[in-house]
Amino acid sequence: MLARLPWFQPRIVLRCADPAAVAATAIARVGGPPVLRLDVRVRTWERPAGWIGSPALPAVRSLRVTSRAGGGRVRIRLGRPMDPGLALAGVLRVLRPTLAPVIGPQLAFAPGVPPCAAALAGELVDIADGRHDAHLRLHDIVVAGEGSPVLRESSSAVITVRREDWPVDLRVHNPIGRDVQSLAPPSVRDIEPTPDGSWALRGTPIRLGASLTASDVRALRGVTGVRIDRAWRADPRVGQLHASGLHVVDADARADVPDDAFTGHALQAQERRWAMRSGSANGVLERWPSVTAVLLTHRADFLDQIAGQLAALAYPRLEILIGLHGMAESVHEQALSCLAAAGEQRARVIAVDAHLPFGSALQFLSTHAGGELLTKIDDDDGYGPEHVWDLVLARLWSGATIVGKALDWIHVRSADCTVYRPVYRAETYATFVAGGALMISAGDLRELGGWRPVPKSVDRALLDQARSHGALVYRTSGLGYLYVRHTGQHTAKVRDEHFLSRTAARWPGRLAHPALAAHGPMVVQPPMSGTDTSGQP
Repeated sequence: MLARLPWFQPRIVLRCADPAAVAATAIARVGGPPVLRLDVRVRTWERPAGWIGSPALPAVRSLRVTSRAGGGRVRIRLGRPMDPGLALAGVLRVLRPTLAPVIGPQLAFAPGVPPCAAALAGELVDIADGRHDAHLRLHDIVVAGEGSPVLRESSSAVITVRREDWPVDLRVHNPIGRDVQSLAPPSVRDIEPTPDGSWALRGTPIRLGASLTASDVRALRGVTGVRIDRAWRADPRVGQLHASGLHVVDADARADVPDDAFTGHALQAQERRWAMRSGSANGVLERWPSVTAVLLTHRADFLDQIAGQLAALAYPRLEILIGLHGMAESVHEQALSCLAAAGEQRARVIAVDAHLPFGSALQFLSTHAGGELLTKIDDDDGYGPEHVWDLVLARLWSGATIVGKALDWIHVRSADCTVYRPVYRAETYATFVAGGALMISAGDLRELGGWRPVPKSVDRALLDQARSHGALVYRTSGLGYLYVRHTGQHTAKVRDEHFLSRTAARWPGRLAHPALAAHGPMVVQPPMSGTDTSGQP
């Protein structure tokens, strides 16, 4: 039986702009006086439709969540006093999707860490206050600010964080809601410094302070590019602009942003990846999840072309698992030879019984995967070197259970052309992603019951299963994935004419560019005339 709570219950009443402000407050309150009740209102709450999270806190006696006029309110009553930083982290997990921490050493925060630690506030489940014996504590590594007493007293490993160490917060500085599929050349606006150190965008009311807030990123969604003085390149706001999906151009550069759609998309994606990988907490701490690329095939004649692409995948913690579905033993040697010739040393090849339907075979193969995350590879499609990075980063910034790419770039073999068909909006929570370019954690796959034992459309079956369980699906840009519509048998029964309608651009043959797929020379041909843009969103 719970003890009676005192008449006066210490509480937090917080009114702030958005969930990012809740994260910052949680970090600032670590080590403060314990609380029993929280009442948090945010003016802007861009939650996925129908989604409400869980605080994942012990001793929650009541939870009430309401939304109104684009904002939200979370009220929590606890059964025992709790550190305010931990309690606010629970509120944050209600307000926005939060992923389970990376497998490995778990983090705790010490009082007085810099505001940049808000990037990891969703993971806050323990603080370094000496309450636990060393062998029973919930954490393995303490994140502390410079000069913290924890540096002298902690028996854990300590990471010292300076104010400028993590300029990019993946949950704030990301392209969610941005139009990344337009073929129009970016419209570049000049940035002008102001006396107080902020940046002003000429011709707009937008003012950017010392660090881009979530409100700034929302305001910048309608801006495609900015021009800055080259001397400002080291400013942390530059990396935040890149991560948020903007083109950043030097004011004195001879060349502007490329005016062809493909190169422009590829350049911005490259800049965004660099900013996120070098300037985020995950990058600085090297906390990247392990990934297994899972390929199930019954076509030996596709092994050569896919082996080279698998070998070119650039992700550092990658395992490649190839299942040969009902193939002769001699094909195993062929597969290993193809991989060795391509320079791939991270792969395993497993025999899969021919009598298993495709979904069951894929499930059998997936149980052998060693990665925290699984990404499905199709033997006939094209994958760029950064493909896995794109999915991992999208998962981190979206918090979705399943992430995948838009079905934008398609090589239609029967018409011998590559089409750009951005029918499905990218950088949004969605119900559909390209089946050959999706990612899910091994744990979430088990929670959903695994791959369905169906003979075809296994990806669609998984997406349906995820939505029926209230899981989130996020669709990121299709760049780096080329769906190949060949002339052989497909598991999806859709006529080729479907993929030749509502196209925004076409190129003859298979468009060759390493950013789209690790295939062929770095060439971008002019689009063909007669592109069909009917119904183009």
